[in-house]
Amino acid sequence: MDRGRLLIEDPLDDLLANFRRVTDTGSALPVSHPAILAAHREPNATQFVVQREPEAFAAELARNGATVVDSTDVHP
Repeated sequence: MDRGRLLIEDPLDDLLANFRRVTDTGSALPVSHPAILAAHREPNATQFVVQREPEAFAAELARNGATVVDSTDVHP
C-alpha cells in the first residue's frame, strides 16, 4: 500500500518468486545497482537481495571479477 492505494495484490509465494539472494566474493562489489534491494557485507562475502533478472546481475558481477558463491530463493 502507498498512501492508501493498493500497489500489488498477489499470493506471497508469487511475490517472493521475483526475488533472489545472491552471495558473492570479490573486491569492488557494487553497493548500488538497479536490481539491488539490499546488500549485507560480511568479512568473506557479500549477500545481495535482488529483483529483476538475478541471473543477469550475477553474470555482471562475474564479468567484473566476483565469484558467485550461491543464488537462492528468498523465503520467509
